[in-house]
Amino acid sequence: MISILSKRKKIIVDFITTDYKAYDYFPIEKSNKFIPQWWKDIQQEYINDRFKTKANRVNTLKRCPGFMDVYRYSYTLPLWTSCEIIVDKQVNENGYSTDAADGTKIESHPSSQAGRFMPSNSLIHFKFHSPWIGYSPKDKDLLWNWAPATWNNANLLNKLIIPTAFRNFRGGSSTNIHTFMNSEVSDVLNLEAGIPMIHMVPMTDSKVEVKCHYDPDWYRRVSSVAESNFSRNSSYYMKRKHM
Repeated sequence: MISILSKRKKIIVDFITTDYKAYDYFPIEKSNKFIPQWWKDIQQEYINDRFKTKANRVNTLKRCPGFMDVYRYSYTLPLWTSCEIIVDKQVNENGYSTDAADGTKIESHPSSQAGRFMPSNSLIHFKFHSPWIGYSPKDKDLLWNWAPATWNNANLLNKLIIPTAFRNFRGGSSTNIHTFMNSEVSDVLNLEAGIPMIHMVPMTDSKVEVKCHYDPDWYRRVSSVAESNFSRNSSYYMKRKHM
């Protein structure tokens, strides 16, 4: 008889790279290492300016459980390079140019791929090709909620949109970051290396451990599997009636 109180096995998810700088300086880590300074600086409560009595104290985000749980239960994928994106139809036939300090590939998918999602030409899609590949054993079916690190990037609120998604690293999967740049607000976007980009939330009540590795050989092996997984998964979802 199996006890319902038996200890759940820990799930280990490996993130592998060939970029030693990403490994040394910008690894994927627990989000509590990325808590923004503005949150650390605010008081737990403030006195309402209108009434100015202690009886009218109002809680601040310092006591918000929704905020604190983001940084308690997630992992963060930081940007591994500094980069600049310029939107200018005169530059080339694509209408934009990108420049990343480490040569990271940044490309744009045509708006037609998203159907009628994009309301205007001001939103331009950019995909950042991440140096990390995630891997977990094929018998470990673990979904991750892929959420933007909004609280860390107040200066990007009206400039860059990172859509939510779910990821599954079973057998190997990329960690590329999809974004939408609002060219009506700014036609130049500068991003600093190390800024948090994605909060990765494991959708399980089991203990999860993330390990980062610099291992070019392992990366190549997992990368080839990840490409075949993408093709197979795309075909699978296309066949499902509710998709």
